[in-house]
Amino acid sequence: MIHFHFELIIFLHLWAIYSMAITFDFMLLQSSCMKKLFTLLTLMMITFSGYSQAIVINAGDVPLPAPIVNFDNLYGTNAGNPIPGNDQLWNYSSYFGDTLITAFYVPETDPFFTSNGVQFHTMVFKGLTATLGYFLNSEIAFLSSGIYEVGLSIQAAAFSLVPFTGNTLDSMIIPAQKQIFLSDKTIMEFPSTIGSGWHSSTRRFADFNLTVSAFGLNHTPGQHVYTTVRSDTIVGWGKMRVYTSSGPSIDYDVLMDKVHEYNVDSFYLGGAPASPFLLGAFGVAQGQHTNEAYFYRFNRKGNGSYPYLASFSYGADASYTALADAFINMNDLTTGSKDLRDVDYSTLIFPNPSNTNEINIKIIGREINVTDYAVIDLLGRNVQQGKVDNSSSGLITLSLNDNIGNGTYVIRLMNKEGREVVVEKVNFNRQ
Repeated sequence: MIHFHFELIIFLHLWAIYSMAITFDFMLLQSSCMKKLFTLLTLMMITFSGYSQAIVINAGDVPLPAPIVNFDNLYGTNAGNPIPGNDQLWNYSSYFGDTLITAFYVPETDPFFTSNGVQFHTMVFKGLTATLGYFLNSEIAFLSSGIYEVGLSIQAAAFSLVPFTGNTLDSMIIPAQKQIFLSDKTIMEFPSTIGSGWHSSTRRFADFNLTVSAFGLNHTPGQHVYTTVRSDTIVGWGKMRVYTSSGPSIDYDVLMDKVHEYNVDSFYLGGAPASPFLLGAFGVAQGQHTNEAYFYRFNRKGNGSYPYLASFSYGADASYTALADAFINMNDLTTGSKDLRDVDYSTLIFPNPSNTNEINIKIIGREINVTDYAVIDLLGRNVQQGKVDNSSSGLITLSLNDNIGNGTYVIRLMNKEGREVVVEKVNFNRQ
């Protein structure tokens, strides 16, 4: 019995040592696997760290706008719809309209507004009908949490109602007024990135006095009350390239903001809802939706980004497909590098000066596939553009319109990627 007990003890002792060895080997194997897994994850992190990262815009990325901002209207250029998505390149460097629109962003000094965080105001039009409306100053505040419209001011104005009533004595008089909203309109929230979204509903009003003889109204006090509803969703991020007078811009980091905005109108006279018959005479109705707008805004990260780098408007088209207008912010643009360097080739333009409508451009030293051209005047307006059909020989002949007057113009040639490859000045001096 003693012998058996001794052997059992030895057996149990050896089994414990064997079990510890197995456990130790398993731990070594597990440790090895963990090291391999850690190494793999590290390599993956290193690999993916080179990929583009989603763009985030914070308050520091959006400075106050310049007092004067010029916008290029791309209407009629067939610029095309931008496509939402991640890590996109929206290239509009070959599109330039013939109409420049100037917007004014005036620093606010009125304590009524500055005490509520307002830094500047800009003028906007509030339309009631296609032909009737009034101008107001939109009061904008830049805060660490976002950009907001917090109030409005209206200058005194008077409108004749002859187009509606036929009576020269009928009028609508709007006194000077200003207000701070109970709930702000959100233009942009910080931080914003792909998937961000915000919504605001803002009640506002405009007091007026109405004279309409046919309805027995003589300077009757009234009020236009309306709610502005706006919804924003960031649906894309990436790079955007736009036109500059010196060639394609650099690629800007942008967020693509999908916006839907509209107003709901109400009208009051003498403290009561206005008569439907009176409103019908002006072509308006209680609860009507006005200023319905669907648009994309490309918010640029970095200096000069307000109010946007590019805007694509679709009017009342909720499908965002029927492009109605497009604008590019021309302020603070930087020209990017070209696909081809000037040292690689040279160009010869003749005759110059020219007394005819034909211009020849010879590209020497390199074969370049030119597909498009544009003629720009010294004000930056696009006076003619089109396709190039005979670039394979290196000699390009452009036939210009008769309505291009005498003077100096810039000829731009672009390749199939939309990159500018030739810029030459030409002078027309027709007899």
